[in-house]
Amino acid sequence: MKTLFYILLFHISTISFAQDPQLFDNTWYLQKINIDGVDYQAPHNSEIDFIQLNIFPDFFNTNVCESLSGQNLTISNDEINVFEFVILPDEPCVLAESNDYQNLYYNGFFEWQSLDKTFAYIIESQGNDLSLVLQAI
Repeated sequence: MKTLFYILLFHISTISFAQDPQLFDNTWYLQKINIDGVDYQAPHNSEIDFIQLNIFPDFFNTNVCESLSGQNLTISNDEINVFEFVILPDEPCVLAESNDYQNLYYNGFFEWQSLDKTFAYIIESQGNDLSLVLQAI
């Protein structure tokens, strides 16, 4: 199953040191996920303005309504290996659209109950912006 995750850079955060500093130097925003060839656009509603992904050298975090954290990362120039996922309690989604998207994102794309999950990544320039593409492998 090939799954793609597209996010677009809107804001630059603090600088960290890593194999590819652009991965850590930016706050990424989810545009869409692709599961089994079907694109699912990120919702914009009264609960969700945007979905951020912040990547650090040893963990990442993202949230729709509840937060998801990937722990104990190993990162190369083209892959991110996540050894453990944790869902952090927060305000649950109230809207069906938000809840459905959170389920697709966490269960369909990240498969958060898995251990030792690997994602290939590339960072592409799109004019003045950057795009991060993650693919589950």
